[in-house]
Amino acid sequence: MTTQQNIGTHTFHSSFGKILALKENGILKAKSIRYAHSERFQKPVPEKPSSSELVFLDRTPVCPQNISPLLEKMIGKIDLDLFEVEESTQYLSIYRPENTIQNEKLPVVVWIHGGSYEIGCGDVSTADPTDWVKEQNIIVVTVSYRLGFFGFLGEVKKDLLI
Repeated sequence: MTTQQNIGTHTFHSSFGKILALKENGILKAKSIRYAHSERFQKPVPEKPSSSELVFLDRTPVCPQNISPLLEKMIGKIDLDLFEVEESTQYLSIYRPENTIQNEKLPVVVWIHGGSYEIGCGDVSTADPTDWVKEQNIIVVTVSYRLGFFGFLGEVKKDLLI
């Protein structure tokens, strides 16, 4: 028996710009939306609104990191081909039910991944919130951020100069 998936796209209009989301099996997924950008060891600068449509990337941006075999044994295999290594990984993704009542207010969960500021990403497949969104009728926002010395060496350097 073959199950046909309901796949398409939807465009959200926001004060930030137009955001393209993927419709898949009753969920809208707007992935890898840049909220800030930063140069190496510098503070992040908020992203400015865009007049063009923001399309999520084919490969999820992720900060350079060392995925240990022990970690993969605990949380599952991570397909590194789905990720694009980038130093400035200030992105968020939004997951929400496709079918909602107009002006319906849904609970929002903001999920900030763990990993001791050394590993992880807001869009790692082992933490996909799709089932949670369907079961609880909620919106989930995942956040990715700079890791390791890409995110914090600038602050350490500043503290050493004081």
